[in-house]
Amino acid sequence: MYLRARKGKTVALPPREVQVSAFEITSFELPLVGFRIVCSKGTYIRSLVRDIGEALETGAYLHALRRTRIGPFLIEDAQTVSDFVQKKPPFSMRVYQGLVQFHRLKYAVVTSGTFDGVHIGHQKILARLEEVRQASGGESVVITYWPHPRLIVATDGSELNLLTTIEEKIELLSRYHVDHLIIIPFTKEFSQLTSDEFVRQVLIDRIGTRKLVIGYDHRFGRNREGSFEYLVENAAGYGFEVEEITRQDVEQVTVSSTRIRKALLEGNIHVATEYLGRFYSFRGTVIRGNQLGRTIGYPTANMRIEEAYKLVPADGVYTVKVDWRDQQFGGMLNIGMRPTVNGTYRTIEVHIFDFDQDIYDEKLKIQLVGKIRTEQKFAGLEALKVQLRKDEEAARLMLR
Repeated sequence: MYLRARKGKTVALPPREVQVSAFEITSFELPLVGFRIVCSKGTYIRSLVRDIGEALETGAYLHALRRTRIGPFLIEDAQTVSDFVQKKPPFSMRVYQGLVQFHRLKYAVVTSGTFDGVHIGHQKILARLEEVRQASGGESVVITYWPHPRLIVATDGSELNLLTTIEEKIELLSRYHVDHLIIIPFTKEFSQLTSDEFVRQVLIDRIGTRKLVIGYDHRFGRNREGSFEYLVENAAGYGFEVEEITRQDVEQVTVSSTRIRKALLEGNIHVATEYLGRFYSFRGTVIRGNQLGRTIGYPTANMRIEEAYKLVPADGVYTVKVDWRDQQFGGMLNIGMRPTVNGTYRTIEVHIFDFDQDIYDEKLKIQLVGKIRTEQKFAGLEALKVQLRKDEEAARLMLR
């Protein structure tokens, strides 16, 4: 919704169901009233305070907010910046939200792109970036953009599903020995920079680029006018070298984020895994469902994915790995309408093997290992239970 609002569109905010487990007044010194609240993820405290003010016919606004716990993490367990710096690992990628805090480098080895999915094509670019960095003695810089450019400049009205959230992208890029990650806020104003303005203002003046490594299909600047050929023609004037990574094929099919999205939307998990070089994953919060699964011996955790743009694969039953806190479990996942119980909306439900914990409001990471079958309607719950036993056998076998 925030992306629509950024485009100047009117956004209607529908009522949202939340859970408040505790509400305790801790101080009362008018005009300030202090309170402690325990609530589910997605509860907007500012809206709650506004509603209380309207109910009391006095009006109210939030004066201050202090989080004391998020899921299993308590404020007492938080670390200061000094603590974090002292425990800094041998290698740590520095992340910049924009160019303001970035200091120009003497010898920057740079690549640029959206890197959605950080797939094996991207990984080849990152590997070459590291090779050049080592050979030159410079520092590596990855430039990426958020929101995704197509979410801002698309004019065809189509919805774009992304393979990675910005948090996932940061996590994935940090695995490839990148020194600096610059996340440039992509706005309509930024999209109007010409290719020459982008090169001079960003690559040269702000970053100090001496070597640029790009993928074979890389485009930049207003209307995607900039290309590898353009850079080669103007490299001498710009004062840096440019290198293009040639087209990489997997079984004669070009690797791209678009092809991975298509594979996932068709339920072709094997192809997506091959192109990504890892299992496709998503994170979500466990919410309350109708608890029908536990009545037939297969309790499920219903999941809500916060990011509306995050790609959810095709409806069906999948073998998955489930990460909860610092533990990993096997499981099977259903995505779909639940036709056997006449479901009216799409759900994401995971049955975790050998697991018995209360995990409402907690985060799970789901990794898709393979697809078991498409979703189908059964004659009743007993027939569904029989099929679920078969699905479990197939999933456990796949996880061996």
